[in-house]
Amino acid sequence: MQIIKEKRTIAALQREAVLYIGLPKDYYQSDQAYPVLYMHDGQNVFFEEDAFINKTWRVKEAFEDNDDLPDMIIVALSSAMGEARLDEYGPFPFDQEVLAEFNLDSSGGGGKRYIDYLVHELKPEIDKTYRTLQDARHTAIMGASMGGVISLYAGLKYPEVFALIASLSGSYFVSMPAFIKTIKQADIASLVKVYLDTGDAEVAGGDEEDYVMSNLAIFEALKEKLSNQQLEFQVISEGKHTEVDWAKRFPKIIRTLFK
Repeated sequence: MQIIKEKRTIAALQREAVLYIGLPKDYYQSDQAYPVLYMHDGQNVFFEEDAFINKTWRVKEAFEDNDDLPDMIIVALSSAMGEARLDEYGPFPFDQEVLAEFNLDSSGGGGKRYIDYLVHELKPEIDKTYRTLQDARHTAIMGASMGGVISLYAGLKYPEVFALIASLSGSYFVSMPAFIKTIKQADIASLVKVYLDTGDAEVAGGDEEDYVMSNLAIFEALKEKLSNQQLEFQVISEGKHTEVDWAKRFPKIIRTLFK
C-alpha cells in the first residue's frame, strides 16, 4: 500500500488537518476502480510517529500480511485536538450527567457538521481525484470510541452514501437517548452491513459496563430495523480500549464488510 500524506486547512471544520490516503500497491499500474474506506482519527491509522502513544491500527501492515483482503482506497482524516474531538465526533450534545462526570461544561453536537464535510466536500474530491467505486455498496466508514459513534451516525444520516459501517468500542453512553431516538427514526433498510463490537475490558471515560450495556442497547435498537445478514454485534473477550486491540480486529472486520 502506498500512503499519501498532506496537510490542509478545512474551512468547514475551522481547523487544520492531515489527510492520509492509502492506495493499493498496484494502483498506478492498473485502470481498476476501487472501493473506499473512510476512517477517523487518521493520525492513528498508518504511521507510528504520528499516532497516539505511537500505536496505530496497522492498516498498511494488514493489507501486506493478508493476501485475501480486497484492494481498496483508505481515506483517513486526522481528528481535532482534545475536547474539540469529542465535539466533532459527537452527533448529539453529551448528557448532563456525563458532562458532570467528565468535568466538562459542554461537548458533542458537532458531528453533523463533520459528516456533512465528508459527504459534500471530501468524498466528491476523492471520487474526482482517484478511481473509486462511488456507490454506497462500495463505500465504508469505520472508527473506534467516539470514532465508532460518528461512523454509525454517518450510516443513519447518509445510508445512500455509506452502506458499510464498522463501529468499534463505541462510546454511545455519552448521549444514549438521542442516539436511540435517531435509530428509531432512521430509514436504513438499504444498509448492506453494520458491524458493532466492544470489549468487555474497556476503560476510557466510561467503564466496562458502560461500553457493554450501551453497545448492547444500540444493537437491540438496530435489530428492529436490520436483518441478521445486515447486522453483526460482538463482545470481545478481554478487549481493551486501545489501537493495539483495534488493529488485531481490523482484518476480520474488512472481510466482514467487503464480502
